[in-house]
Amino acid sequence: AGRFTFGLWAWRIGCTGRFTTFQAGLQYGGGTAGYTYRHEPYFTLLDVTTCNVDTALKESLTPGVLNPCRDLILVREGIDDYAYIHTLEQAIQQREAANKPGPELQAAKKFRDELFAGVELELEKYYEARAGSYGENWYVKPGNPWNAAKFDATRRACAEHITALQKALGK
Repeated sequence: AGRFTFGLWAWRIGCTGRFTTFQAGLQYGGGTAGYTYRHEPYFTLLDVTTCNVDTALKESLTPGVLNPCRDLILVREGIDDYAYIHTLEQAIQQREAANKPGPELQAAKKFRDELFAGVELELEKYYEARAGSYGENWYVKPGNPWNAAKFDATRRACAEHITALQKALGK
């Protein structure tokens, strides 16, 4: 859900602004147990007991190399998806400002408008949160069309439309 909500969904609802993250430690602290192995190469931003934000980067098995958490990777991918769509919208605006109608502009606007109409605002259509899974663990519902292939196809289509619009403007 992180990639979808930080990318296509954020674009669809028209949000703007900045996002800030911070780091805090776990609040287990009640016992004397400790980790027998300190490396956790796969983890989330939120811990599963208190929903506090944990470290976004952790040391990997290779000394000096850090692993980003799963959520941070998905958020980054979502922001990249958003950037593709934003760039497409800017290219459409530039073409319209140049007063150069044409098939490239019509195709780009059609793609953008269909994408906009095809993104459902109700996240429960695509994802579910199971009892006890806490906020960071949303699960994909069966039939959710937003999989890796569709995200990739959307980026590629944006890039193709951007390129066509820029070529028509002589860029």
